[in-house]
Amino acid sequence: MNLKSVSAGCLEVAFAEYGAADGWPCILGQGFPYDVHAYAETAPILAAAGGRIIVPYLRGYGPTRFLSAETPRSGESGPKSGHRQFSMHARWPDVERQRARRAERGALLGFRSAEH
Repeated sequence: MNLKSVSAGCLEVAFAEYGAADGWPCILGQGFPYDVHAYAETAPILAAAGGRIIVPYLRGYGPTRFLSAETPRSGESGPKSGHRQFSMHARWPDVERQRARRAERGALLGFRSAEH
């Protein structure tokens, strides 16, 4: 596992990366109260199967940070104030590069806890 980060809209998004840089793309998402460690066992298995696995620390978790103190923190205030909101699937640079190369396969996976 390598920890990296990328600027994405109003955020500096930190993420764990597994596998080869030229592997098929796979983004593993999670929600509260989980973080990248929720995939500590799953990500290496997917990487061994040839994937390039990206597990982001979502907004407000781990080392992911807003780039400006001026950025509204409420999802409702962004569209009203004209600020672009962060959308992982629309602005994630590695996914866009894979689309440009017309990747034949890839995955965007997540889970929901039965408790929440």
